[in-house]
Amino acid sequence: MSAQQLSDALGGQLSRVMIANIERGSKKDVTVDQILAIAYALQVPPVVLMVPVEEPMRWVRVIDGRQKGTVANLRAGALAEWITYWPSPFRGDRDRPDPAMAKANSVAASFTLARTMLRLLKEHDILTDEVDSLAQKVQEDPERGDVLAERQAELESVAQKLEDLGVDLTNFKIDE
Repeated sequence: MSAQQLSDALGGQLSRVMIANIERGSKKDVTVDQILAIAYALQVPPVVLMVPVEEPMRWVRVIDGRQKGTVANLRAGALAEWITYWPSPFRGDRDRPDPAMAKANSVAASFTLARTMLRLLKEHDILTDEVDSLAQKVQEDPERGDVLAERQAELESVAQKLEDLGVDLTNFKIDE
């Protein structure tokens, strides 16, 4: 995707020139909102834009916010894990209890739960469409009844998993 195509995909919120500057590394003050928007448009996880995940052993320089003016060299793989809620890659952080890390672990658990729910909801939508389509086809060709029954069982299984997670599958109309 070209810088212009990405700019167009973002509705012009980031110009072609700004995107080209981000790609070259000459624009250093990229906001979180911009990273999320670009990642969404490119359909990649945001971590891919922040860390060279394809080179997990590459050293990356980061400012160590715990000690003013110091820089830490960390492996890209460790940074990617940290960004996705794994333990901090900074030396010494793993050995001492950290209330912020406990909160991060709680957030990570919530994030994992949300991802599981979204994955199951997508699967539920796909299976619902398949069951509806197969139900019509079974009227024309009754031999497809076995396939329909399999898909209905899969749909019921996914629906049960979602219900167990506390998801309400009630179909609401737009005006309700």
